Amino acid sequence: MKKIFFFNCLLVLFISCNGQINGIEKKKMLNTSNESKNTYIKAELRGTSFFYTDSFGRGNNFSFSSVNILNHSSPIFLFQSDQLNTPFIIFPGDSLFLKEYNNDITITSFTNHQRTEELAFLKNMVKKTGAILYDLFLPQEYFNKEITTIVQIKLIEKLILEKKGTREKMLISFAEKNKTDSLFIKTISDLITADYFNEQLLLKWKCRNLLLSKNNFYNSIDSLNKIIYSFPFSCNPAYLHLLNNSVSIRLTKYRDHSVSDISEMKAWYDYVKLNTLGLTQSFLTANILRCAMKKNISIPIEYERDFFENCIDSNYKRNISQEGKIKFLSNRLNTLESDDYLITPSLKKKASLGKIITDNKQKILLIDFWASWCSPCRQESPYLKQLETIYSSNKFLIISISTDENLTNWLKAIEDDKLVISNNYCIIKNTSTDLIKKFNISTIPRYMLIGKNGKIISEDAPRPSDPKLKMLIDKYINQ
Repeated sequence: MKKIFFFNCLLVLFISCNGQINGIEKKKMLNTSNESKNTYIKAELRGTSFFYTDSFGRGNNFSFSSVNILNHSSPIFLFQSDQLNTPFIIFPGDSLFLKEYNNDITITSFTNHQRTEELAFLKNMVKKTGAILYDLFLPQEYFNKEITTIVQIKLIEKLILEKKGTREKMLISFAEKNKTDSLFIKTISDLITADYFNEQLLLKWKCRNLLLSKNNFYNSIDSLNKIIYSFPFSCNPAYLHLLNNSVSIRLTKYRDHSVSDISEMKAWYDYVKLNTLGLTQSFLTANILRCAMKKNISIPIEYERDFFENCIDSNYKRNISQEGKIKFLSNRLNTLESDDYLITPSLKKKASLGKIITDNKQKILLIDFWASWCSPCRQESPYLKQLETIYSSNKFLIISISTDENLTNWLKAIEDDKLVISNNYCIIKNTSTDLIKKFNISTIPRYMLIGKNGKIISEDAPRPSDPKLKMLIDKYINQ
């Protein structure tokens, strides 16, 4: 089982690239970019944590259970939460073994030696040259030192450029030795380039006061940003992080900052509209509006209208539209006193678990506690559908209750897994703790079997994939 962690686990991290395993399969996948495949990961870990960046470039925690199956159509970047932010690229269809030994993580492919070598390459690269996205854990390396002169800045710029050159040489050497195809090379090359410009931005940020005293801070940031915004848009996590930093460092005193009030929201949005185009503009404007909504900043109608008229990415439009509905809903439901209120996928109706059970007496109910980020939960979906096929809806009903904090992820999981919308609910955020405590839900997936009289048959029923659950249902369904 998997412990419940409330975090946003959107595994659409790198949507601009597709491919995996070997040359033939990679070529095939490049022609079918929307094809989803299952990735199998066996993990033997002792508490090591990982993080990933979501589609808005924000870091989120990620936890492995002993056996994991991820369904995705694009490569996933996972970062080990260590001093090096050791990265691992997971391709759709991979079959991997993740093991921790003497505080060291190794990841190997069960089926493909080339993939094992590629996974080891990134680990070796950061060991030799330093961390990727390390500003999440500043300070480090030359940023520890006090910088008081322009000459020192020039010397550090040279060190940063040398690091980029070293990484590129390592990649070229690896590619020649292992006959690695262009997909892997481009993925890592983009990562190296984005990280290089991120370090350059961070250097200017650290030396902000010095550069301001020389009247050169904004000119130097503008010159860097002009180059950064000229790159083709990529959902490479280092690039998304770079874009967020580029605006934050230019318009505030902080790195990785988000808007804090209406005036900042307007200034950021106007800056992005003036200096960016295409998908880069769509990503940044969506991120600005999303951050504003999460902080209860009222978005002026002209900015909202501009976004929906000019954003060229349907996923960002859908996300912002959904966030708006969720924020409106939250404001209406914050006064609820009941500890068991649920919300329906329409985001317009609320429900009580107790009332659901009462309304469905004379039926056997299987209560399924799950979450969009829980791989073992979603692996049970096909078996839940089998049970729905086997038993009449007049006698048996599955009620799925998500523990997701992020309703957007919950709704996307329902759509992706083709779940029955009418039987799905999510625990309202401000009441989730009480409901979880009420039923002693410490891990998920968790299944409760309720009898026709409304009383609990089993507080911790077998999983749908376990034949014992069907035997238990058969025992009570005709009584």
